[in-house]
Amino acid sequence: MAPLIHEGKYQVLEVFEERDGFKCYLCIDVETNNHYKAMVFNIYEKPQDIRWFLPLFFDLNREQFTDFIRVMSGRHNITAVFAYHQGVKLREFFKEVNVADFEQRCSYASKLLEQCLILDAAPDFIAFSCLEPDHIVILDKSQKVAINYIIRPQKNYSDKFKGRKLATLLECIFVKDRYVPAGLWEYIGNLRKSESESIVTAFSRWKEINEELLKEHRKLKKEALPAYLLRRLKQQLKRQK
Repeated sequence: MAPLIHEGKYQVLEVFEERDGFKCYLCIDVETNNHYKAMVFNIYEKPQDIRWFLPLFFDLNREQFTDFIRVMSGRHNITAVFAYHQGVKLREFFKEVNVADFEQRCSYASKLLEQCLILDAAPDFIAFSCLEPDHIVILDKSQKVAINYIIRPQKNYSDKFKGRKLATLLECIFVKDRYVPAGLWEYIGNLRKSESESIVTAFSRWKEINEELLKEHRKLKKEALPAYLLRRLKQQLKRQK
């Protein structure tokens, strides 16, 4: 039988992570019958982490962070509970998407950036942990993007990380081929260089270029192979200068 935690109120369905002072479990409520909706339990056990993270979780705006359920105190630990989204991890999902379907990938990129906007309003330790390919899932039936809040107790990191992490997420979506506009890779490259850029700014710039990228993609699909090879040669010569 799967183990029970918090005085037998919750059953552990899956262990996401276990390390010294931190555990992350997928759980269901077996006492109050919440229709067995799965929840992510982030359990912090080190005294310094409890002192640091408890007020930050208490201050989360529940109207903004609709996935946040509660923070609970236990014996020598605190537990931050979030809703769980059953879906396909970002990188795995796009291994199955038609490589040539650039328009579909752009649509998901828009959904990804829009969903990640909430992390601009989150404490940096939440954003840093959640802006990872394994924590972003695609809900296949609804075609939505969701975040699973698996929040490691990291405090020692640079505050300049959002642009770099967004670039990594977008690189999971797109593949390089002759029909993908160079402007996309320029946008992703600029994100990586501007590590401290806010997600709001990144999303705003994406909306500005999205339609142009789609137009350029449709144009490239009509490009004959000799014209493509000549264009590539000119680009290589330009880079060598």
